Amino acid sequence: VPEVDLETAVSRPDLGSVCAVRTFLLLGDQNAGKSTMLHSFCREGDPSFMQLSSLLPVLSGSFLNTRLVPRSALGPGADLNQNLSVVRDELPFMDTDIARGVVMLTLENFAFFCNEFGIAGYGAEPGQEKEGQREGGFHPDVRFVALQFVELGGDHLDRLLRFASSGGDLAAVRGAERAAAGGEEEEEEDSAFWADIHEVLLGSLRLLKDTTRTVYFINCAVLLPAGVLNPVAL
Repeated sequence: VPEVDLETAVSRPDLGSVCAVRTFLLLGDQNAGKSTMLHSFCREGDPSFMQLSSLLPVLSGSFLNTRLVPRSALGPGADLNQNLSVVRDELPFMDTDIARGVVMLTLENFAFFCNEFGIAGYGAEPGQEKEGQREGGFHPDVRFVALQFVELGGDHLDRLLRFASSGGDLAAVRGAERAAAGGEEEEEEDSAFWADIHEVLLGSLRLLKDTTRTVYFINCAVLLPAGVLNPVAL
């Protein structure tokens, strides 16, 4: 990618005072269904979309995902304009590094869903409750609720763990990925990529530090191969 801006993916949508925003962070194993879940809210052509809408009436939904790879990883002569991205190396999975999904509901449908499934604390953010709010902690002007899901996954999550365990040493991350690629020399364009990635890694760590709502997805095919627990996967 020519430029990486994590703030674009995790910024709070500006939807006005009539719409409350609730943000959730999704983490998890590779190919565990994180992107699939986010994409399902706007995949109107899917046969299961009507069933989903009957459970959670969605007014609008959006989904954006990206893969973060250096130019050298694409190989010589790679066509970056292909309809099927050349960086998806685990088809048919979406192979997402960072994704953002936004789902908008009416306040009434959101409150009904939370009450139906016993989800408490769905109104005001912790520490932001104020007098005069309606039941559930929402401001009287609020008519809609936007659920924003931010996903950190795929190779980016592995890169983030390596970055954190090395004490923020970007050179260690680059060296590990170069070794995994067979020790190939990096292209000159990769220097700009890694400068961007450094900012993305720092931003991801800040996001993890500040988050109060995190959902972790487990790939049971890795955790329970042949129906038996794999301790290595823990």
